[in-house]
Amino acid sequence: MKKCLILLGLLLLSGLFTMGTDSIDGDFEKILHKHLSALRAKDYQKFSETLATHKLTLVLPNGKMSKTSKEFLDMHREWFKETGWSMSHEIISTSFSGNLGFALTRSEYREKERDGEPYLNVMYVSRVFEKIDGKWLMVYDQATSIKEP
Repeated sequence: MKKCLILLGLLLLSGLFTMGTDSIDGDFEKILHKHLSALRAKDYQKFSETLATHKLTLVLPNGKMSKTSKEFLDMHREWFKETGWSMSHEIISTSFSGNLGFALTRSEYREKERDGEPYLNVMYVSRVFEKIDGKWLMVYDQATSIKEP
């Protein structure tokens, strides 16, 4: 995780990260859309195809963190089996340079009922993808809950 954050910081500082969707490469865009669609559809198989297997960090809005691909996949396998929840995503920005890509989404997580009432958590979700053996795979996912007016 530290290495990923350092690399992301260096790219941002060096000006190599040009924000905006017009700089995105087709393969990166395809894997990002596949990832978000699989998450929305709770399609574990397609979702897992978008993830790195050697390293993967997840930071949830409550601060809980998983540091391995196995932890990440196990959590999502169980979560996808649950009913009563849905997610939607709006891509805010994307960028890539070399073998690292970044996507920021505004995501809405909804549950039909939590504690007797409908539940909504609006988040910004930052995802870092790395091009590994010619394929873009997600290596980092961090969600931050936001309050909207």
